[in-house]
Amino acid sequence: MNDTSLAKHFTIKDLIKYTVPSMFMMVVYSTYILFDGLFISNFVGSTAYASVNMVGNYLLVFPAIGTMIGSGGSSLISKTLGEDNREKASEIFSMIVWLSIILGCVFTGICFNSIEWSARLQGADGQLLKDCLEYGKNCILFYPVLHCADGISVFFYNGRKGRSGICICTAFRSNQYSIGCPVYHCI
Repeated sequence: MNDTSLAKHFTIKDLIKYTVPSMFMMVVYSTYILFDGLFISNFVGSTAYASVNMVGNYLLVFPAIGTMIGSGGSSLISKTLGEDNREKASEIFSMIVWLSIILGCVFTGICFNSIEWSARLQGADGQLLKDCLEYGKNCILFYPVLHCADGISVFFYNGRKGRSGICICTAFRSNQYSIGCPVYHCI
């Protein structure tokens, strides 16, 4: 077995150093969502803001599955690398990337076809329903890429490249929500 930096005794300082990138990413992402909501409610209107809030939770379910796949796959690859089996670890990584791509496409189809059902279930009708569908379908188009980014960014944390994972996730998420944002109602 290789002597890796994770094989040493962990102190509180090491633990904080290892977890800060993940916490920072969540703070940045949460701040982005707060400011996005602030601008939508003030500049677009309350109906658009309500549509973002109605569709938002629905849109976060499937990327969470991408993160779960990445976390489990990252643990499996770390274990395999610890057993000094690089070839098998490479095969597992390839399988996880393909699984993320395929599931991202499948979830895109599922979400695209069921977003109206979800909005109606929450009581949307009229202009609110129209805004939910426009915002949701624009965001859903990025699911395959976002699903892969969420899953693969976890590998950066295990490889001690947390800043790269932060950059990838933040870039993909901000682009997804900026393009999906119903600012076009202002025009």
